[in-house]
Amino acid sequence: MESNATLTASSLRLHISETTTGTVVFAIWVSYGVFIFGTTILFAFHGRKNRLLAQRSWLLTVFGGFFNGVAGVLLMLPLVYYEDRDNTFPCFIPFLGAYFGIIPWILTFVGRAMRLIVTWRLNQLKMKTEPDTEERAERWTFWHLIKPRRQASIDGRIIVVMTLLLMFFWIPAITILLAERSNGMSAPSNSTLVLSATIQCSHLGAPEYYLFDGGMIIYLFVFCPFALLYLRKIQDAYGIMKDIMWTVLTCPLGFIMYILWITLLAQPAVQAIFWPILACFATHLSSVVIPLLLYYRQTLQPADHDTRDFPLVLTNPMLFALLCAHSIKDFTAENTRFIEEYQTLKLMCIESYRGQPNHNEISPPPRLISSRLPEKSDPSAIPSENSRLTTITPPTIYNITSPLVNIALSIPNLQPDEMVVPDQLKSTFLNFYTTFIRAQSVLEVNLEWQTRERIRQQIDSGVYTLDIFDEAKEHVLDLLFTNTLPHFLTIYKDQIAVVKRERTQGMFDDRLAIPMVPLYL
Repeated sequence: MESNATLTASSLRLHISETTTGTVVFAIWVSYGVFIFGTTILFAFHGRKNRLLAQRSWLLTVFGGFFNGVAGVLLMLPLVYYEDRDNTFPCFIPFLGAYFGIIPWILTFVGRAMRLIVTWRLNQLKMKTEPDTEERAERWTFWHLIKPRRQASIDGRIIVVMTLLLMFFWIPAITILLAERSNGMSAPSNSTLVLSATIQCSHLGAPEYYLFDGGMIIYLFVFCPFALLYLRKIQDAYGIMKDIMWTVLTCPLGFIMYILWITLLAQPAVQAIFWPILACFATHLSSVVIPLLLYYRQTLQPADHDTRDFPLVLTNPMLFALLCAHSIKDFTAENTRFIEEYQTLKLMCIESYRGQPNHNEISPPPRLISSRLPEKSDPSAIPSENSRLTTITPPTIYNITSPLVNIALSIPNLQPDEMVVPDQLKSTFLNFYTTFIRAQSVLEVNLEWQTRERIRQQIDSGVYTLDIFDEAKEHVLDLLFTNTLPHFLTIYKDQIAVVKRERTQGMFDDRLAIPMVPLYL
């Protein structure tokens, strides 16, 4: 009797222990799912309104967070079965987690990496591209079909490619599931997709996982080395490169540990699943959670910038060159190029109208682009304010009126009947339109369709006026001021302070001082 009582007590303690363990695992499983899906929903909600989140491949990041959650929840589900149901679990659950969680999650990550590479390269080319012409635009028509020249084209093509690849993996997986159900139960030695519960669900060598294994091999041994080599060259203003590099380093480690755990340590597959889950959680932190925390910190503690620095940045050669370099990282190179070329257009108009009785006899000056950073982006090689003290420089895009001032207001004694563009400058104005305003152009800026249509109608009429691009210029300045300038002021505050100190100490020529129009104060 006493021995039976002891046995019953031991069995009860064991049952309580197993039940407690199962409850803890179940609580962790629920908490994990709530955390992953909850933060993804928050990212999707805020990312639609916040540019810093939207630039992180908003759609791909949201889908990546969702499929990351699907993978983690499905891979962790066997742990709940294992602890609470006689150490067994259905083997089709890891199969679902592999094909409908891990595969789409990795594809969204690969898509984000390729989007970053192509976008960064595109913005580099924007800083080097010469103004377009009608003849050149026609010559580029074929390449436009192959090589994307606009951000919208990049995003659209990546979504299409990712969808096709996803179908390539999902259609066979769905076919396998339907075939297994129609054929009834399979033996564990022949297939991992047994409908009964078992502990032997290792996918190694299983035919159903051949496609999954092939995709993982390409990802681990082809894409990851390529990403490590190429992404190191990229600098972006949003930390996307660091996020992707973190994923490249942690994700392969999780899957490699899964293989080692099964093969070398001969542990059950249900325990080895812990490593891919850990990799999924770590990448979710870097892709979704940390950007969300940065967004909330920025919202609660906004940076206090002096908005009067905007005219200074636009008119100082060194600061504007740094702004051009920063716009590549900010993916807004077309905006700084627009301002740069607008100033060149203004300079040509000033030279054409300056003391010449017959405008048609004037040949336009050469295109002046002096805001480019030198080779290897050495800011010390850029002329500063001090270099203008010893010599009187010819007119450049910096010692004329500020970009805040329109072309017509920059020409002295301009009469209302002289607003028509001189004949010799019409081709230059047309090139400016085909480069920045025309839809599908190489450096197309983001304008409202009403503004773009008004400019197009005036171009089609053949009557060009000096104020044709003024509304577009104001919109581009607003984009720079709202989107690009705050982060730029944070990064280059020391350089701006140096320029301010030199101006305060009188280390520049007052005759070359540029009028500041307080449009953004």
